[in-house]
Amino acid sequence: MSDSAVETRQTRRSRLKKWLWIAGSVVVVYAVAGMLLVPWIIRSRVLSGAQTLLHRHATLTRVRFNPFTLKATLSGFDLRDQDGSRLFAFDTMVVNLSVASLPLRALALDEYRLIKPLVVVRIGTDGKLSVADLFAGGDTTHAADGGGPPARVQIARLALLSGEVDFIDNSRSPRYEEHFTDLGVQVDGLSTLPNRAGDHVLSAIFASGAQLAWSGHNTVEPLHLEGALKVSGVSLPRAAEILGGAVPLQLARGVGEAEVRYEVRHDSGQALTARLTSASFTATDLAVHPRDVPDDWARLTRLSVEGVSARYPERTAHIAAIRVEGPWLRAARRADSTIDWKQYLPQAPAKDTTPVKPPGPAWKVRLDSLIVADGAVQLTDSVVKPALEYSVDSIRATLAPVSTDSTLPIVLGAAAQTGRGSVFTATGSLTRSPYAGDIDLALKDLDLRVAQPYLREKIPAEIRSGKVSVAGKVRLRKAKPETAFDGRAALSRFELRDSVGDSLLAFRTVKVNGIHLTAAPDLLRIKQITVDSPFARIAISRDRTLNLTSLVPQSKDTGGTPYPYEIQEIAFTHGEIDFSDESLIIPFRARIDSTFGKVHDVASFGGTAGALQLEGKVEPYGLARANGTIMLSDPFAATDIRADFRNVDMTTLTPYSAQFAGYAIKQGKLDLDLDYHIKDRQLRAGHKIVATNLTLGEKVEGGESPGFLVKLAISLMKDREGRIKLDVPVEGTVDSPEFSYKGIVWQALKQMLGKVASAPFHFLGKLLGIGGDSPELVDFDPGRSDLIPPEKEKLDSLAAELGRKPDLILSVEGRYDSISDVAALREASLQRQIASRRDSLGKKEQSDTSTSMLAQIMSSLYESKFGKASRDSLELSFKTAWDQDTTHRGAKFDPSAYQAEVRARLLAAQPLEAGDLERLGRQRAISIVAALTANGGVDSTRVTATDPVPVKQKKAGSMRISSEMKMDAK
Repeated sequence: MSDSAVETRQTRRSRLKKWLWIAGSVVVVYAVAGMLLVPWIIRSRVLSGAQTLLHRHATLTRVRFNPFTLKATLSGFDLRDQDGSRLFAFDTMVVNLSVASLPLRALALDEYRLIKPLVVVRIGTDGKLSVADLFAGGDTTHAADGGGPPARVQIARLALLSGEVDFIDNSRSPRYEEHFTDLGVQVDGLSTLPNRAGDHVLSAIFASGAQLAWSGHNTVEPLHLEGALKVSGVSLPRAAEILGGAVPLQLARGVGEAEVRYEVRHDSGQALTARLTSASFTATDLAVHPRDVPDDWARLTRLSVEGVSARYPERTAHIAAIRVEGPWLRAARRADSTIDWKQYLPQAPAKDTTPVKPPGPAWKVRLDSLIVADGAVQLTDSVVKPALEYSVDSIRATLAPVSTDSTLPIVLGAAAQTGRGSVFTATGSLTRSPYAGDIDLALKDLDLRVAQPYLREKIPAEIRSGKVSVAGKVRLRKAKPETAFDGRAALSRFELRDSVGDSLLAFRTVKVNGIHLTAAPDLLRIKQITVDSPFARIAISRDRTLNLTSLVPQSKDTGGTPYPYEIQEIAFTHGEIDFSDESLIIPFRARIDSTFGKVHDVASFGGTAGALQLEGKVEPYGLARANGTIMLSDPFAATDIRADFRNVDMTTLTPYSAQFAGYAIKQGKLDLDLDYHIKDRQLRAGHKIVATNLTLGEKVEGGESPGFLVKLAISLMKDREGRIKLDVPVEGTVDSPEFSYKGIVWQALKQMLGKVASAPFHFLGKLLGIGGDSPELVDFDPGRSDLIPPEKEKLDSLAAELGRKPDLILSVEGRYDSISDVAALREASLQRQIASRRDSLGKKEQSDTSTSMLAQIMSSLYESKFGKASRDSLELSFKTAWDQDTTHRGAKFDPSAYQAEVRARLLAAQPLEAGDLERLGRQRAISIVAALTANGGVDSTRVTATDPVPVKQKKAGSMRISSEMKMDAK
């Protein structure tokens, strides 16, 4: 090898060594700079940045950097707040820069890992965050940029391990603290580069035991997020304290969990779209009470929201079901009438009249079903003493569906029961547009004793028993009437007792049919009220006060319009009245039982008076009866009542005879006819009294002295039949303070008896030739063929005597009266026509209170009989006559007089078929024959009925029709 070749080789070796030395030096310098200089720079920049940018002191224990792997590791970072308390810290941060940063022209990290980070969120006593200064007066240089493309970042793997968060609120008293531990986040492939996707997983376990799991797939450019979030074991009280710790109500218990699946897209040039594909929420064992009260005020076993989905920008949401299981609520009304919940509920803010720009199209939301199961409410009312405790249990309710679509009907169903056995149900549907609702309601066996504490505050009486039931349909409309109820009601086993435990009022059953109740306008119409076995105790005390007046609470007259009502019929059966009077020398007590009767057409408007028919039995053969017309809304305006008593044992009246005449009654029977006529508060009454075999007993000390010889007067007034007949008129003004009905009647009697006693011979002269009623006459009420109890008693006694005398035979001649019988038959015919028209006439306008149902029926009957022209002419004549009357000049038409004339003409026009009177007379004879032969003591061949004939004679003072029995012998 030549010297030049050797020299060339050595030169090359020398150059190679030089380059290797240079490269090694560069590597050494790079390694030394990377391991020593870069950590110093990082540490210096971190600490100075905390001071200059955050205005807070920070420490960093160690920084390492591997220049060959481009991995930086920071350890022991601690950032302190301005007051020296910890703000942020971590054990280790690992940042691994990727060599792909240059070709990608982006910040690319192979790994970003943060181990054991600690974040402290602190609220000061002023309610502000401790770091609030960092957000005030910030740089706004780029605030108006309008946003640009996101920073180009790509992180292959991002992880947060074993994180902790401390939440401290010094604005509350006492201070509130919460600690969250073991927070973890993992994201794979996080990138803002176009079409770069990654997955993320976030998990956390809180100190309370709650767990969070969030996983999904994401693309930042274009934005595409999808994933699932699940939270379980969440302590709802802790969450509530964080979100609303200042509210006066505290969530004491509750555990919640939720699961959400979502998808969000925002492609370039396209609108943001989002879908909540499925979501659910469940909360269990919830309890709420005020912060200053230890006991629960509301509880909930389970609340679940199922099958939730939503779409945007379509703005639609759908919820399959919301279930509320085992809700319980207690509420109380305090002694001052305030509700205890009110002070803890937020007050409604003042209405803001500032125009609000619509935020965009409204969301369309549909809930398929809302279900409430096994609910309960506990109510306490301390306004009354003792406080009333009432519970409602087994509450169930469903609403399906509930939607923002106001035209979609909502089907509802609800049921509940009380601790006293009553049951409430409601089913139906509601529509918001147009506003309408039809709901079937039913309340069964509501115990009326629950109202006893309220009754005790008003009157001294006790509801001993009673249950009410109501059923019907509620109709809601925007048109009038806005609210209407049609249905029925019943009251069973009701008893009201006075303060000493005696029964005052009682009913076996009260049935109310055909209820029609409206609001806006107010109106109540009832077709029929049936009262079975009513009982009333009427008592006059020693100070002459009536016990029933205590049942009427004292109230001031407001002067308002009375509530309009109309009742077509009130019927009583098997009634009983217990009457007592302790104001007399000898206390008096009597009972009237087997009472039945009806009241027709009771109304607070229309000008028509209702009809009254009542009848009762006075043991053993006594009779009490009343009929007529009465305007119950104002009885002192117009009332006509006829009452009569038959065959009353006068020995029971000894207390009254002792009080006013000074003698006891040894024996006697009493018949009494009473006629009451009230017009414009003026009373005119007639009393026809017939006393048979009246015999006075011993004198009673302490009675009022009548001023004449009572026994003499009674003896003189007896006719040959042993009867005393009196006609006692009474007149007076019911408003007069000195008016005493009982006193006026007795004064009239004293005047009559006094005249007899003062001029006995003159009185005897008037009695000469006057005969008494004959026992062969049997009285019947006009238009009727059934025997009244007194006549039945007489026939029973006669049959017993005939049984002991088998040779006697009887013929019975049934009789009829062409005046009173015709009037009664026509009245019965008119009543049948009225009854037939009640339903066939058609439903009357419910809001019309200008005329009653009876007035409409009467006008319809009149028009059918005489024609519309006749009806209009009659109505015009009454209006003309009314206007021409100088005492009523300018007054309105008087419907009462008009209706009276309509009734009179209709009665006169009632047709009678040929033979009606003969048939009535024949049936009367048959009734007498049947009574005489009923017990088998008299053979039917001994009693015969002859052809009926017109009435030949009547008993003096009686309006009844007498049939005659004739006696003969075989």
